[in-house]
Amino acid sequence: MASGVTVAEDIEVLRESWEEANTSANAHAQERHFLCFKESLEHSLRSPRSDLRSWWTGLLVTAIAYNAFLIPLRSTFPFEPRLVLWYTFDYFFDVVYIVDTVWRFFVGVAKYGVIVTTRSVVVGHYLRTSFFIDCLSSIPFDIVSHSDQQVHAFLRLNRLLRLWHLPEIFRAREDVSKHVALIRLTKLGLGVAFLIHWTTCSFHAVVKQQNKVQKGVWPENDDYEWSIGIWRRLNDRVHVTYSWCALWSINFLTGMGPNLAMPQTMLELYFSFLLIFLGVFVFASVVGSTTDTIANSNASASRFKEKLDTMNIWMAHKGIRPAVQSRIRSYYRYIWHRQAGLNDQIILADLPFHLRSAVQANLNKDIIRRVDQFVDCTDDSFLQGLTRRLQPEVFTPNDYIIRENDFGDSMYFITRGIVDVYVNGVGK
Repeated sequence: MASGVTVAEDIEVLRESWEEANTSANAHAQERHFLCFKESLEHSLRSPRSDLRSWWTGLLVTAIAYNAFLIPLRSTFPFEPRLVLWYTFDYFFDVVYIVDTVWRFFVGVAKYGVIVTTRSVVVGHYLRTSFFIDCLSSIPFDIVSHSDQQVHAFLRLNRLLRLWHLPEIFRAREDVSKHVALIRLTKLGLGVAFLIHWTTCSFHAVVKQQNKVQKGVWPENDDYEWSIGIWRRLNDRVHVTYSWCALWSINFLTGMGPNLAMPQTMLELYFSFLLIFLGVFVFASVVGSTTDTIANSNASASRFKEKLDTMNIWMAHKGIRPAVQSRIRSYYRYIWHRQAGLNDQIILADLPFHLRSAVQANLNKDIIRRVDQFVDCTDDSFLQGLTRRLQPEVFTPNDYIIRENDFGDSMYFITRGIVDVYVNGVGK
């Protein structure tokens, strides 16, 4: 009987020990999960390159674009009174501005290519750069007027100061994107669209003011029957009036289209001077930016064409057989189509040893892991050393990699394509 009691007590002790160990393990696992979640959350909130910050930047760009287009439009054109709709969007994006201002005190900044998250450095940098502009753009001057929609929108013009951040946002996207030309063209197109839109709104405001002061007909043009003066369109629907104002604004900015009547008042004269100056600026910016973008996008293709021309001249001078010339050209075309003319060795040569090793391990480690001899290898230092010795080689169709009875001094790992093996007496 005593022996049975002892066994039962031992089982109870073991059960309690197991439960205690299990509870401790669960507590440690929960603590590790909490620490991982905390680190992930801190990274999302403090890193300017985190996914959360990227989504937020997209929302911020939407808020900036909304204000840049709608505030000038509502300030100068008479819209139907839909105050609830406008005010809902207005105050939602105001909240976005305020949250972004507070968040920027915690987001790291780039210093010499390194993201710095030290609190004092981040706060000091923000206070010295755009804090004052962000605060000024968030002041709710519009709360003094809610009944008049145009006055309310005019008092929100300070929201346009957030346009200060757009070049910074586009530069950040260019640094991490492979579609740099597309981003630059988007930035250029958005800038031109903003300028045309603001000019259109300003043009309507000037014509409207002149119509109040005197029954002027500027910019009336008697030479073209279809180009009647904007003053006759002031009472049309908004989209009709806006379209006519946009036509005359683009005409002023580009100098193309129907001839405009000479300005009759000083306001008309000064406004015409401003549009002509902006037109010169827009023309120079568009031509220069487009030329640079096209030149940069074709730079790799131009280098490839130059290299292929040089190789053709050399092969003709040396009298290389046509069959070999065709294989050489095929090799260069294959390299161009598969790698866009990029040479891994030249690019890696610019990196320091530790970064070069990290890149080579990232590119080649999976290749080695797929080989049966290295599947169970747990020595990371050996695998990393092996990845540093791998050299890329490209073979075009019908090239021989190695022939039977040749002396073998290399091991090949097939990363892309198919290789046929022919054995004497056996075949393929």
